Amino acid sequence: MGNGVSTARHGHLARQRRARRQGVKNDATALKKNILKMFDKSKTGKLNREEVRALCESIMNEVTPLLGGVTEDDIDQVMRIGGNMATPEITIEEIPTALSTVLALKSNNFRIHDLFKKHDTDNSGMLHTDQLKTLIAEINEGEMPSQEDIDYILKQCDTSGEGHITESQVKAAISAW
Repeated sequence: MGNGVSTARHGHLARQRRARRQGVKNDATALKKNILKMFDKSKTGKLNREEVRALCESIMNEVTPLLGGVTEDDIDQVMRIGGNMATPEITIEEIPTALSTVLALKSNNFRIHDLFKKHDTDNSGMLHTDQLKTLIAEINEGEMPSQEDIDYILKQCDTSGEGHITESQVKAAISAW
């Protein structure tokens, strides 16, 4: 008798798991369709580069404007969908991967924003040479960059020529380094 109850319970639990999986699958399909509906302004059933930009901006709007906005590199990363080559459009099946990429970019932007705030010790909204050095050292496992490295970064990123970078230039500075 106990075995029959256990088998019935097991069957009931299996049906519940299948129903939950189907519910998740239905939710994911609805999410993909909603994203397409919101951002597919060209009505092609796919997202082109500008539509992906709008998607990125809507998700990344908290910190990204402080870091110079959504960049062409950000869009390229999303358009690659995990491959080496950027695709001209993102299909509905690729939307989950694209969203994962956007959320990773957003997380990275939060880390860069926090890093900038940490090293902007005088709250000037700029990183001067000594502050830039400590920021680079932090992302370089504690190893201080040379003055030549800092000079190179400033040459590439300091558009004012005054020996500092702003928060919107930090991503470029890290890339230049």
